[in-house]
Amino acid sequence: MKKLLLLCLLLPFMAFAEFYPGTITFTNGTTKTGLIEEPSGKLSKVIFKTSEKAKEEKFKTEEVKSFQMANADGVMEDYVTIILGNNKILNPKSFNLDSKKSVARIIKKGRITIYGVRFLKGSLSGNSMAGINNTRYQSEAYYMQRGDEDFAFAIGIWQSDLTFMTGFNLYQVVDFNFKDTCPQFVEELKKADLKNTEFERIVDIYEATCK
Repeated sequence: MKKLLLLCLLLPFMAFAEFYPGTITFTNGTTKTGLIEEPSGKLSKVIFKTSEKAKEEKFKTEEVKSFQMANADGVMEDYVTIILGNNKILNPKSFNLDSKKSVARIIKKGRITIYGVRFLKGSLSGNSMAGINNTRYQSEAYYMQRGDEDFAFAIGIWQSDLTFMTGFNLYQVVDFNFKDTCPQFVEELKKADLKNTEFERIVDIYEATCK
């Protein structure tokens, strides 16, 4: 009885897996179409099942190249697996990189690419229709990839309960990584003063500014 009571108390704070239609492309070129669990946080595995009642299959991010899946609003989104990291504080031209690939959502791809890693709120119960608005997610971490580099570096974190970005400062990170090749890039970003929901414009600003 005590265990049942404890479970009832914990249920509102537990995360409920949500699966949406999608297709996984593996590094060997094969694909699987079915239902994919919505990513939350830095993941080392992609969870898949062929139908609602089918058994879950777990694929390591090293096996997965990319996948496309619908979100809660039915809009298709593209994800890739990529090494994530950040500029070193004392040596900002170098990077601390994760040892394994994580799943990242493509926000916009161009000569640079902006990625997002969302963190779902603890429970989606009663909130399944929230879609991609800010009530559905606790936070989202943002990353930037330069050209053909095989990793992306942190550029800031949005949190639902704060009115400002946290983590690495976008302007400082851009200055670290582009001052030798396109120093005006950071100045154009400051003029634009983008909100996190406008981060796809970072790619447009770069391509208009840095030739």
